[in-house]
Amino acid sequence: MLALVLRKLFRAALTVWLTVSFVFIVLRLSGDPAQIILPINLVTPEVEAALRHKWGLDQPLIVQYLDYVANVFRGDFGFSFRDGRPAVSLVLASLPNTLALMVVAVPLTICTGIAIGVLAALRRGRLTDRAIMLTAVTAFSVPNFFLGILTIIVFAVSLHWLPTGGTGSIRHVVLPVLCLSAAWIGIFARFTRGATIDVLGQPFVTGLRGRGIPQMAIIRAHILPNGMIPTLTVFGMYIGSLISGSIIVESLFAWPGVGHLLVESVFSRDLAVVQAIILLASLMMVTANLLVDLSYGWLDPRIRDLEIASRVL
Repeated sequence: MLALVLRKLFRAALTVWLTVSFVFIVLRLSGDPAQIILPINLVTPEVEAALRHKWGLDQPLIVQYLDYVANVFRGDFGFSFRDGRPAVSLVLASLPNTLALMVVAVPLTICTGIAIGVLAALRRGRLTDRAIMLTAVTAFSVPNFFLGILTIIVFAVSLHWLPTGGTGSIRHVVLPVLCLSAAWIGIFARFTRGATIDVLGQPFVTGLRGRGIPQMAIIRAHILPNGMIPTLTVFGMYIGSLISGSIIVESLFAWPGVGHLLVESVFSRDLAVVQAIILLASLMMVTANLLVDLSYGWLDPRIRDLEIASRVL
């Protein structure tokens, strides 16, 4: 078991290193950082040379890469070109606002998606099942930016129930969370429905029903635990989508989080902040998927034993 965990940790570390290298290459391919940073009216040979020396851009490319990797693994992402503050401090200052959305969106999405997915499976083929699946397909077919505009028009502009954006109260959270959750509630519902139907068809469920065990007890003790494996796979993808979706949602609702900071940094050509956000987002995604991967063996020991056996063979 320890060897299996270490192998997964090695793969996660390799993914992080590849991401760090990819960000370095992309930033260099996008143009000369010195010319990108400096305003056009200030680009003189002397100023450009001073900037290159300050940021280490006058070093050979391999030296720049090694310094960059070493600094990243020390948590040093450089300084913002816009205001001179450490890039990581700007990201950490915006992170609580993004986490506030996630803390609400993640439980809402998972609990609602699983609940209606189980309900659809128990009502398979009936009107309830068809209505839930039609709503789910519609939800994950609508882009979150379009849903955001639609909710602003309906709930903020027309009905005046909710604010159009900003922060300050619970009411400001409703529309951003709705946009982050709607599509993935439908996806969780579809996956949970399929997994629940598979478990309901197992002989042991028929045996439990024959013994007179209440249906809710069967669902809690047997159907939900056995149906969580496919849902965990969706959770790993959901975290990645949540991070990328927050960029659009935070910009649309003027929510001062990491996504909003990323858009501002891209337009102001603040490369240090951009790379810090990309790398920290990648680290969050890798960590989430690692935890999902490790939890497979905890929820279903058969998966762990199969992986160990395949490794031995």
